[in-house]
Amino acid sequence: MTSLTKIIHGEKHLSVAASYDNIGSVYENQGEYDKALEYYLKSLDIRTAVCGESHLDVAISFHNVGAVSRKQGKYKKAIEYHLKSVEIRKMIHGENHPGVANSYNSIGFVYYDEREDNKALEYLQKSLNIRKVVYGENHPDVAASYNNIGSIYENQKEYNKTLEYFTKSLDIKKVVYGENHPSVSTSYNNIGSVYFKQRESTVRHSNTTSKLWR
Repeated sequence: MTSLTKIIHGEKHLSVAASYDNIGSVYENQGEYDKALEYYLKSLDIRTAVCGESHLDVAISFHNVGAVSRKQGKYKKAIEYHLKSVEIRKMIHGENHPGVANSYNSIGFVYYDEREDNKALEYLQKSLNIRKVVYGENHPDVAASYNNIGSIYENQKEYNKTLEYFTKSLDIKKVVYGENHPSVSTSYNNIGSVYFKQRESTVRHSNTTSKLWR
């Protein structure tokens, strides 16, 4: 398909870039990240040449390169490309747009992988704030943001904050999906796991204290 597209349109055409993008996506889904990156970069090169830097298609390519770079463990590169993507999206759409929220969310995930929890929280909170403005409170993306933030607090062992955000996520899911939904079940499981960790933490603290008294 790409070869035919190149014959019809030539190498530097947005249809060719879209084909490269699609091929990159297939490789990414197969876990072949080097090949995915190769095709995403080809797509990016064409889109930049044809559209210039400040175009939504270029922002999408930056996002794709950032996402694959994260999966490769190249976190600095991932953040660099996600930041480029979000700046274009903000210029085109303004701050309060789902695409901007998604970019902030992706940056938060990269910082989470790097174990920079405070930076992760900063960007995940930005994403949540936009999603609430755009969608209102009862939306699956808002529930996902609450869950993501809760996961950061869980990583920090701030279990009360974790429960607060996991519960908010659960409440939205129950409104959106009803009680008998796999995502609701997952939230219940997450909350149960936090209560278990709280108990374990309390028991360890209690045991440590008693040993000190000896």
